[in-house]
Amino acid sequence: MCNKQRTLLKNNSITKPFFGICCLAILMTISCSTTQHIFNDERESDDFTEISRAVSERNADDLWVLKDHANNVVSDMAWRALVIAEMDDMERLVEYSLTHDDYRPWYVLSFKEVEEPVLRRISEKYSEGEVNPDYACEFFYRRGDKEILKLLVSESDFLLSSPPCSKAAGGIVSRVDLDKETIDEIARLIFEADDEEIIRNLLYGLWRSSENRPGVDSTAFKMLVEMLYSRTSEPADLADEYLVSITGSAGFNAVMNRRPQQELLENVQLAVVTGSALAYVTHDRLNVDHAEILLSHPNPHVVVQTLHSLKEIGPLDRNRLDQIGVMVEELMENSEVAITYLELLHQNGVDLSDKMSELHEIDRKNPYLKDRTLALFSDYYSDKEYAEMILSNLESEGIEAMRAAQALTLFIEEQTISNEWLLQKSREALMLAMEEQNRSVLSVAENLFMNPDLFSQEDLKAFKETHQLAVDRSNRSAAGVLASVIQHFDEDSAEILPEIGMKPMRLPNWQELTERGDQPRWILETEKGEIVIELHPEKAPFTVSSIVHLTKEGVYDGVIFHRVVRNFVLQGGDFDRRDGFGGSEYRLPTEPSFSTFKKGMAGIASSGPDTEGSQFFITHTWTPHLDGHYTIFGEVIAGMDVAEKIQIGDQILQARLEISD
Repeated sequence: MCNKQRTLLKNNSITKPFFGICCLAILMTISCSTTQHIFNDERESDDFTEISRAVSERNADDLWVLKDHANNVVSDMAWRALVIAEMDDMERLVEYSLTHDDYRPWYVLSFKEVEEPVLRRISEKYSEGEVNPDYACEFFYRRGDKEILKLLVSESDFLLSSPPCSKAAGGIVSRVDLDKETIDEIARLIFEADDEEIIRNLLYGLWRSSENRPGVDSTAFKMLVEMLYSRTSEPADLADEYLVSITGSAGFNAVMNRRPQQELLENVQLAVVTGSALAYVTHDRLNVDHAEILLSHPNPHVVVQTLHSLKEIGPLDRNRLDQIGVMVEELMENSEVAITYLELLHQNGVDLSDKMSELHEIDRKNPYLKDRTLALFSDYYSDKEYAEMILSNLESEGIEAMRAAQALTLFIEEQTISNEWLLQKSREALMLAMEEQNRSVLSVAENLFMNPDLFSQEDLKAFKETHQLAVDRSNRSAAGVLASVIQHFDEDSAEILPEIGMKPMRLPNWQELTERGDQPRWILETEKGEIVIELHPEKAPFTVSSIVHLTKEGVYDGVIFHRVVRNFVLQGGDFDRRDGFGGSEYRLPTEPSFSTFKKGMAGIASSGPDTEGSQFFITHTWTPHLDGHYTIFGEVIAGMDVAEKIQIGDQILQARLEISD
């Protein structure tokens, strides 16, 4: 038999047997690659038009009605949208949660501010066994307090058998300051647990909260170190990464002394975390052999993280620096490795005058490192030479111009004596940026425009004209900065400045989503290899529809990964400005998911609810604090090893779509 795709939406209205037999006969004559259409009758088409409208408008009343829709996709969309929608009648949501055997209202409730009596009432219902504990613990994960943590811990046998409630405990630990005794009790539970998910959930809280991390002399710390050493005979997982991060130098030594080197080669995130823990090793106890293992790792993030840690552990003598140089010599073609090694040398007092050609090459190859190259250039060039370098970059666009404007702000602020040449040239460059509507410069130049040595109230007319031009061109970031500047110089004016309206909300193309099937694939061909993402149109139809549209337009081809945070995310998709602050001409609603941001999930970047556009990210690790606040639109199903190699400045060569088999 052929494997057909499951249809995205189910038909709720076909009931006549004859019609069903005819459909079956027709389907038997169609090729196995055919996908079914989402709209099976006019009524269902109207239903999806209605839910799209209700989601985009955040109409809580309409969403409350649609939550009971017979079609599960419509019903789920309504519930997820209620996470963001403002609800006037919170009591209705609370009562529904308490009286229905349904996870979804509890999920929504967990994102809402609730008053103390409501929290205590839910806690009481939980204690008396009147609500599903898994559902209540979803609420406790985000809304629980010290009293609820005490309640969860008091039922330790149940806690150590319940993933949702152990996650709730971890969530509370991550955001509520605790006393030493409570932290010790959490560590004891972790030590006693034998389920990896439970251990991970509880450790997450201590890892996430710097305030609640146990001190090195505490009982909790000693238990966690003992636990870390006892686990070295088994393959490492996320719990081990948390343990290494929490225990610092002890965790570093446990990995380097007890775990096989091959495991570090295969587990990139463990290696990154171990490289980070190296920062807690004092320079007099640095084992060069350990450093060499990490610096010879095939993944560049491990090498870069290790070099950053070496910058933090204190002064290194020239002999050790030379040893490190030999270790990374073959990796110096990698711009991020090279700049980090040069920073290490500079921090330890090595004169880089003979390295300027190498630094210029890094600057040329990867402009996304310009903030770091400029920082080194500033110490090796005269003020005038450095200023000329910055000012020449202001004439460009994108990330180079933005980094130059940021560097110019700092450079002028650091001047101890008046430099008329610098001020005049800076003013000229900024006036040109205003004239040319250079978004990358204007969006970060607020302090420069407000600097009384550069501009004054006499420039108000020019600022207003530039602001109007920014509004006319829908240059939002520049208009916002210029509005602040105008108000700064014209505090007493009652003039109302023109504003740019919200970007239009793009609605899903349901027909196209159906034709592409339930699990289409988005394939990113990068400089480092191919990443295959399985899209989730049922869970994020607005976002997947946009991804399909933009990919067909070819806008992702050639786009840079402008942000990479080790052991967190890689981010790209700014095809507009290419400085990390651009995107599509429309916006998308935030589409919360009932799923969690585990490793390899693809999400959409945003600057607040319902501001999503073209920028996306892929997670390196489990990041539950993102759940509900960001859209999950897919998951990496192949090429996660490639995703873990992506560095800032790497390029998407081509993005394409495929219909899954």
